Amino acid sequence: MKKTTQYIIGFLIIQLFVLDAFGQGFKLPWNSGTSYYVSRTGSPAPTGGVGTSCGPNSAYNGFNPHGYIAIDFDSPNGVYDPVRAVKAGTVVHAGWAGGYGKLVRIRHSDNTQTYYAHNETIYVSVGQYVEQGCRLADGGNTGNSFGDHIHFEWRDVGGVAFADKRYPNFIECGCKVKPRYCYRSTNSVGSCSGSPCTPPSNDECSSARTITSNGSTLSGTVSCASGSFGPNQCTGCNCSSNDDLDVYYKFTAQASSHTITLSNYASNFDGVIELRSGCTTGTNISCYDPVGVPSSISKTFNNLTIGSTYYIRVYEWNNIASPPSSPTFKIKVTHTCPQPGSIANISGDLTVCENSSQTYSIPAVTNASSYVWSLPSGWTGSSSSSSITANVGATGGEISVIAKNNCGSTAMKTIMVGVTDIPQIPSVISGSDKLCGGGNTTETYSVSPVSGATSFIWNLPSGWSGSSNTTLISATTDGTAGTVSVKASNICGESPTRSLNVSALSLNRNISASGGILTADENNAQYQWINCATSHPINGAIQQTFSPAVDGDYAVVLEKQGCIDTSACIPVSSLGLTYFNEDLQLLAYPNPTRNSIHITLNGLRNEKHTIQFVNATGQVVISKEIQPSNHSFEKSFDMGRLPTGLYFLKISSPRFRHTFKIEKL
Repeated sequence: MKKTTQYIIGFLIIQLFVLDAFGQGFKLPWNSGTSYYVSRTGSPAPTGGVGTSCGPNSAYNGFNPHGYIAIDFDSPNGVYDPVRAVKAGTVVHAGWAGGYGKLVRIRHSDNTQTYYAHNETIYVSVGQYVEQGCRLADGGNTGNSFGDHIHFEWRDVGGVAFADKRYPNFIECGCKVKPRYCYRSTNSVGSCSGSPCTPPSNDECSSARTITSNGSTLSGTVSCASGSFGPNQCTGCNCSSNDDLDVYYKFTAQASSHTITLSNYASNFDGVIELRSGCTTGTNISCYDPVGVPSSISKTFNNLTIGSTYYIRVYEWNNIASPPSSPTFKIKVTHTCPQPGSIANISGDLTVCENSSQTYSIPAVTNASSYVWSLPSGWTGSSSSSSITANVGATGGEISVIAKNNCGSTAMKTIMVGVTDIPQIPSVISGSDKLCGGGNTTETYSVSPVSGATSFIWNLPSGWSGSSNTTLISATTDGTAGTVSVKASNICGESPTRSLNVSALSLNRNISASGGILTADENNAQYQWINCATSHPINGAIQQTFSPAVDGDYAVVLEKQGCIDTSACIPVSSLGLTYFNEDLQLLAYPNPTRNSIHITLNGLRNEKHTIQFVNATGQVVISKEIQPSNHSFEKSFDMGRLPTGLYFLKISSPRFRHTFKIEKL
C-alpha cells in the first residue's frame, strides 16, 4: 500500500515527513569532485549517516555549534572556490546582510529558501532564475566570520526558521551532514540564466480555476506545480505524499450532489481528488484515491449546499519519486439537473392606487433557485425571490414571474392589475349660500358626480344636522352661518375639499305701533306694507313707517340682502274719525293724536268752507278757511303745541255745519 506509512504515523508525522522531503534533491554547494569539511552545525546537531573522515580545510574549525540550524562548510583560506546552488530557484537576495556578510538567498519551487553567506564575490542578482549548480558566488570571509567557509541554511516559506529545527538531506550521502566529517560534492556546473518552471495559474487555492457543473470539460496539468505544503495540505483523510503536486478548481453547487471526474491522463498518472469548502486548514471535506491507477476516476460528493462554493484539489501522487510520463489530465464536474416545478397563481391586489406600495407573491417553486419578475411600465421594484414589493406607477398593466434554475425555467405566470387615481376635487356646491329668517330651515346641497369616486364626505356647520355619502345632502340648519364642505373619496384616498360659505341673516319682523303709526323695527331694508284682509300691497306704503287710514290688520314685507320676510299682522282700531253723508265725506286721523291730525274731505261743493278747532272752554285755537278743489280738500293740522284734552272739530259752509270730537294726547 503506497500510503501505509503515513496512515500509521498520523497527520503530524506526515507533515514533518513532507517538510523533510522537500530537502531531497539538494546537492552540496561547491564544485563537483571536491570534498569539504563540516566544521560547525547548529543546535541540536543533525542525526543520520556520516561522511568520510578527514581534517579541516582551513583554520575555521573548533567553534561551538550555532544557536540555530545552520551548516558551516570549511573551505581553504585565500582560495575563492565557487559557491553553487544546491537546487534550482529564484534569487531573492544578493548583497550585504550584516553578520552574514555578502549573502545570496534562493527561493525554490516549494517556497522554501536556501542561504549562502560570507561570500567574497557575488555573481547573481535578485530575480535571476538559476539552475542547480549555478555559480552564485566565490566563498570568502565577509561579515561575522573568522576564516574562509560556506555558511549554509535551509529555511521555511518566507525565510523563517523551521519550527521543528530540521536539516536538509543531500543527494551525495543521502543523509544530513554531521560536523567533523568530509563530504564530496557531485554538484556539476549549472546554468545561471535558465527559464524557471512556471507553475500553473491555479497552483494555489486562492487562484483556483472556475469550473461549471454540467459545463465544459477542462484540461489541466500538474507540471511545475508546487507541493501540498501549509494550509492547502490535505488534513482530513491522510492523503498526502512527500511530493504531491497539486492544482485547484472551484465550482458553485447547483445540486446537493456533484460528481467530479478525472480522465485522459497517462497510465502512470496517479491522480487523487480532494473536495474542500475553503482554502484554509481544516476546510477539507473528503478525498478520493482509488486503488491502482485507473484510466479515469469519478467521485460523487453528497450533502452539498446549493449556491455554496467548493474547491477541488487535484494532485498526482508521489510525483518526484515516480513522475508520470505526462502531467496532463482532464476534469469535469456534473450533477443531475432538476427542472423547476410549476408556478401557482400570483397573489396580490388587482386594483391598486398610484404611488402605493404593493406586494405580489407566489408559493415557492420546487427546485427553483431564483425568480424573474416583470412589472408594468412606470412601476419600480425588483426581486429574485418568490415575492416582490413594487411601487405603483400611473398606469396598470401586466405583472409576470418566471421561476428558474441552472437547468431551465418555468412558463410565465401573469396577472393584469389596474390603477385607480385619487378623485379630483368636486364641482362647485349647488345650494343656498344664505340663510334667512334665523330659524330652523331645511337646505339641500349637491355636487356633480366625480370620476373614480365611490363615496363623498360632507361636513356641516356646527349646530346643523344631516348626513350623506352621496353627491347630495339634505341639511337641517339652526339659522347660524358656517361652511358646508365636501370631499370625494375612494380606496386610494380623498380629494381636495370643496367648500361653500353660508351666511345667515335674521330679519326683525317686529312692528311698533304708536299713535296710529306703524313702524317696522328692521332698519335699512326695503318695505312694502300690506292689508292683511286682502293680502294686497298698499299703494305707496313703502317706507319704514306707515299710518293706516282706516282700521284693519296690517303687515310689512321686508327685503334685505336677498332675504325676504313678512311680519305678523298688526290689528289697528280707532285710528281716526270717519263720517259719510250726502254732502260730506270726512276722514280725520289719527284720533287721538299727539302731534298732527290729517283731514281729508271729499264730496264738497266748490264753495268756501271754514274749519275750526275749539277747546273745551269754547275757545277757537285753530281756524282755517278753505276753498275745495275738485270737491275735495286734504290738509294736516299741527296740534302738538296744544294742551292735552278734548277738542271739537267744526266744519261749516253756507249749506251745512258739522262738529266732531278730537282727542289730543
